[in-house]
Amino acid sequence: MRSWFRIPLERPIITYVILAVLVGIYGAMMLSPRLQEEFLRWGAKDNYEIMRGEWWRLLTATLLHGPLIHMFLNGYALFVIGLDLEGFFGRARFAAIYFVSALGGSVASFAFSSSPGVGASGAIFGLVGALGVYFGLNRFLFGKMGQAQFWNIIVVILINVGIGFSGIFPIDNSAHLGGLVVGVAVGFVLCPRYTLGTWVAANVREVKNVNRSALAWIATALIAVDVVLAFFVALQLALAGIRA
Repeated sequence: MRSWFRIPLERPIITYVILAVLVGIYGAMMLSPRLQEEFLRWGAKDNYEIMRGEWWRLLTATLLHGPLIHMFLNGYALFVIGLDLEGFFGRARFAAIYFVSALGGSVASFAFSSSPGVGASGAIFGLVGALGVYFGLNRFLFGKMGQAQFWNIIVVILINVGIGFSGIFPIDNSAHLGGLVVGVAVGFVLCPRYTLGTWVAANVREVKNVNRSALAWIATALIAVDVVLAFFVALQLALAGIRA
């Protein structure tokens, strides 16, 4: 007889809110007759302006998008991946992964790319990395399906990184990799760790998340602090003229 597991899930809300904000900002920007100038005014990542003290651009840049295809691809990825991840992790943990990954992507872009940039790709790569961690750590529960999901995510990451390095499209690979690394790190400490609970029916068993300690949030805060410290190191190197 086939057995079923009842995994604790949380109804996604944050994903819809972020998506609505991204689409709303994109729509408002499209109304501007001088769109190229608006990117800088609205908060695009610009190393020179950041070096002058406009650090907030590290986050505002992740709310902006260029061509319609850019907005569509990022919005679709956020919708597909975000709903699953938020359901598995819960709203608060999902929000932490998204925003710390977004910051990590921007910091990596500032450190390794002198080109201006916009987009939520760093945050989305962070979500992809966290989802891979989820299926990897809980592969005992999902069996072959979980292993297939895990390796599918690895392949998706490799393909996207490969496209970025190919130079075919103007992609900021540093932002993608920065968001991915931070997403994996935060996802690892916040990821639900399941243990089998009681049987609620003849073939249905509850699954409990045992990763509910405050230590997970302390570790997340430390990762965020590390990202901020990495930014200030990169900033000092830039101000000293050691890097562009």
